[in-house]
Amino acid sequence: MIPALPIERMLPHAGAMVLVDEIVYADPMRIECVTTSHRSAGFPLALDGRVSSLCGIEFAAQAMALHATAADPRHRPVAGRLASVSDVEVLCERLDDRPGPLRIEATLEAASGRGSAYRFSIAADGEVLIRGRALVMRENAP
Repeated sequence: MIPALPIERMLPHAGAMVLVDEIVYADPMRIECVTTSHRSAGFPLALDGRVSSLCGIEFAAQAMALHATAADPRHRPVAGRLASVSDVEVLCERLDDRPGPLRIEATLEAASGRGSAYRFSIAADGEVLIRGRALVMRENAP
């Protein structure tokens, strides 16, 4: 089910704000992505050269957007907004000090015409760094 489109065409983001490098797995309920963008010079979410683990929420949001786009038969970006996050566990202080790639996983828990609820996690080298739940509302939903 992984579409053969560049990530940049599947997200409403552009340039350096495209944080996900690759989709490694996707099915109707789950997506797994990887990235090394957290180590890039000039990373757009860095503050004084440091990337807070809370930036993992944006990585997860982009994985959720990719999941929605992959599920659309036309593979067009699905406009939406992160409405809420909950049950967030921050298990490290920062992401930029992780030498390996980040693994981003989002699992669909519930969906309707108005939005979707996901459980997400960001891990590196088998260690979970941040996890939680998110509610994404579709724009122009009925």
